[in-house]
Amino acid sequence: RSDRDDDEPGGGRQRWVRQGDDAKGLARLVCGAALPDAIRGFPVSLHAKYEANANTALKGVAIAARRCGEDRGIALGCRPKFRSNRNELTFVVDPGGHQSLRGAFVLARSVA
Repeated sequence: RSDRDDDEPGGGRQRWVRQGDDAKGLARLVCGAALPDAIRGFPVSLHAKYEANANTALKGVAIAARRCGEDRGIALGCRPKFRSNRNELTFVVDPGGHQSLRGAFVLARSVA
């Protein structure tokens, strides 16, 4: 898209979250980037417009963080940001501690 921000990482996977998407499907997309033979890996950018799609996107990231942590030992970081019109959110997901994720939070499984 032409309204892509300059600080948005290039490469990786991108997906616009639609009304019919579910969190588990988005989690599979994110987890697929962690596979050793992935052609398009990290970062994964999930673009969401409207609150319901943003909620679905963040749930997908949380499910993916748990799966990647349990199955592959990878902690994921997520940087949510507003796009240029402040009506759309982008969630940039990358392995935790990655330098390109300024202002990110690391999703980790809580120990209770």
